[in-house]
Amino acid sequence: MFASHAGTCWIELRKPDEARAMLQLLWNATTDQARRRVYGAVQLSRAELLNGDVEQAASYATTAVESVAGLTSQRSRNHLVQLRKQLAPYHHVAAVEEFERRVDLLLEG
Repeated sequence: MFASHAGTCWIELRKPDEARAMLQLLWNATTDQARRRVYGAVQLSRAELLNGDVEQAASYATTAVESVAGLTSQRSRNHLVQLRKQLAPYHHVAAVEEFERRVDLLLEG
């Protein structure tokens, strides 16, 4: 739990490398916790976006969409909607287009 909060704080401070270290701990510890997995993937995506790696950000974002499948958590869906807004300036990148397509399908269903 601490890694999640610490990683989010580092993102808010615009320190993606420090965030990634904490969020990787979260990611490795939550293989069987879908909501935390979604949150971890969303935050890792944000860290990669801060680093300027749009492709990797989109990859984590797509993982978050895949992780939310079967969940009824509105909070997880809200995280994806917010991430979609952050990735919107890069909608011309194929990986971001794929993420957006998957989010749209998820939200329609």
